[in-house]
Amino acid sequence: MRIFTLILTSLLLFSGCSLFRTAGNEMDPSSQNYQQQVNPFPVYDEAGSLVVFPFLGGFNAPRPQFVDIDGDGDPDLFVQENTDELKFFEYTGEEADFPLDWRTNKFQDLDIGEWFRFADMDQDGDIDLITEQPYSYIRYYRNEGNSKDPEFVLAADSLRDVNGEPIFSDRQNIPNVTDIDDNGNLDL
Repeated sequence: MRIFTLILTSLLLFSGCSLFRTAGNEMDPSSQNYQQQVNPFPVYDEAGSLVVFPFLGGFNAPRPQFVDIDGDGDPDLFVQENTDELKFFEYTGEEADFPLDWRTNKFQDLDIGEWFRFADMDQDGDIDLITEQPYSYIRYYRNEGNSKDPEFVLAADSLRDVNGEPIFSDRQNIPNVTDIDDNGNLDL
């Protein structure tokens, strides 16, 4: 009889726990209607000035590069935070509260992998682009537009060395392009 009572008590206890649930959908987070509000209420700095967009967010591991992409003589900003996303901030001038205006999160819809680097690879006077091709090879986009209106076209899916082997470069070893030996040719 004792064993029967123990088993019955255990069954009632466990079955009661398994039937427990929250009352109604108001407790279920997936049923809530959440709204993203970048500026839900005013925030002021120490001097009493309004802070514009105080909750806009930030970057965790940005890869920035300044380059004059539109040929107007000032540095525009490109930032990569996520794979295949190249954010473009156009420089609009010092007289603005924020001299860099966000334009897009995926510049020209380019696939850039884990890193990017702007450089005039073919030395024709306009900026070209090298990026990571998946599995850490180097992809090359030639600028078929001009210095004021760039149009990046895939020229090589994997850059290769003089022996025809693909050049490897992962996200910890982002290449740079410069004339390191001062002979007039770019080096990688």
